[in-house]
Amino acid sequence: TVPDFALVDLDNKVRRLSGYAGKTVVIVTVGLKCPCVESYRGRINDLATAYADRGVIFIGFNPNANESHEQV
Repeated sequence: TVPDFALVDLDNKVRRLSGYAGKTVVIVTVGLKCPCVESYRGRINDLATAYADRGVIFIGFNPNANESHEQV
């Protein structure tokens, strides 16, 4: 169990983890210029598609202060 937290999405809307109560949530750290992220981006997208029918939510989280909202 993870404590509740909030993030701002690409539409500048605040999303709280508690808004997904009762669902399985996968939080993935992503970055625009990270070679590791680039190597698994397609696989993560495939997993998100494969598990969507099972109610699994994938949330990409970009912690990089040097990557602007517009770039992301």
